[in-house]
Amino acid sequence: MAVLSPKYCLTCLAILFAFHVSAQSTILKQFNNGKIKCTYEKVNTNTTYELHVVYKNELVVYKEEKDSLVLHNYNEVLDFTSGLQKTIQSLADDKANLFIEKTTYTLFKYDKGMLGIFVSLSNPSGSIVASFNKQEAQSLLDWLKSIEFGKE
Repeated sequence: MAVLSPKYCLTCLAILFAFHVSAQSTILKQFNNGKIKCTYEKVNTNTTYELHVVYKNELVVYKEEKDSLVLHNYNEVLDFTSGLQKTIQSLADDKANLFIEKTTYTLFKYDKGMLGIFVSLSNPSGSIVASFNKQEAQSLLDWLKSIEFGKE
């Protein structure tokens, strides 16, 4: 059995800490309406930006990636924003059955009968769904449009 010197152990810890620090990010802008939590972040590389959308904003025992969405570039943000806008517009048309399916999320119009018609966002499997009324969805859309992705 090999014995590691304290100096070697400290060096390993310093390297691990350096990796952790370099992976951290700075929140530039936030949005939270109780059902959804979004952050626009600058990753410490100083050239990378991300938009995080957590759509199961509930206190639970677990936290999995499948209840959130990370958009890594301008085109992904533009695509999501465009899909959200189309879904909001479809709420006024009784005959519209909008369903936008991407690899990391699905946006769709959801009719809950007497409760109303909602914009819904789900993970790819459909096991986690967050629904928003038109006003909530519009406030999210307005916030998304206020972001200049790639800039502070």
